[in-house]
Amino acid sequence: MKFKRIMSGALAGTLALSMSATALAAGATVDTANRDTVITGTYKDIALEVVVPQTADAFINPYGLPIVLEAGDDVKPADDNADWTVTGQQIVTLPQTVKNLSSVDLNASVSVVGAIKEGSDMKLNATTTKGLETPLTTKSAYVVFQMAVDATLDGTSDDDTIATAAAKDATWASAEDKQIVVGTKAVSGTDLVKLTKADTSGSAPEVAAGGVALFRLTGDCVEDPKIPWAETDGFTTSVAFTFKPAAPAVGG
Repeated sequence: MKFKRIMSGALAGTLALSMSATALAAGATVDTANRDTVITGTYKDIALEVVVPQTADAFINPYGLPIVLEAGDDVKPADDNADWTVTGQQIVTLPQTVKNLSSVDLNASVSVVGAIKEGSDMKLNATTTKGLETPLTTKSAYVVFQMAVDATLDGTSDDDTIATAAAKDATWASAEDKQIVVGTKAVSGTDLVKLTKADTSGSAPEVAAGGVALFRLTGDCVEDPKIPWAETDGFTTSVAFTFKPAAPAVGG
């Protein structure tokens, strides 16, 4: 039986070779006049569609008074809506979002730089102003930039829903590991968050759950500096966003 199996294999191999030879013999004559192919490689600009706000508002709140976060609006009394109210935050930002309308998941990176408002004598501190052995008496603020993805938000989320998410401490829990301290020299942060790709099944892309990132300035400041805080005090922060595919299909 062992011998027969070996022979069967040999015959099968012979048959395959025979069929291959017959196919070649029966093929059409190959025209060898021009067998060159020129492939031209050209850069293709594939747009990534992301919605980013051009301006945002933040406040220095030395006593940590209750502030209502309402997107697109000014500070309101704390009893307007408890879900949107933050208390004890000395640096407060009204809710801001970045939305991914691209067909791929994106990683978001930033470059952040701050500047003191003209006419202000405040300083941007490189470390927290709290818990120091010798308390600061200068007009100083420790400001950090944070981004966080809240999976409950998508393209249908209204301002109230966004404000509620922005007011939750849990929303920002993961942001502390990648926060960027704001100073007068630019500092970069790579891959702060991953934005889920948009739903492209319809006639127009729609922001999917996980495709919205909240961002803010937070931090602390000296509550009662030697020279008191004044309306002339303040700072600006410029944030340059960069987006790249989270997992580019390179090589396959």
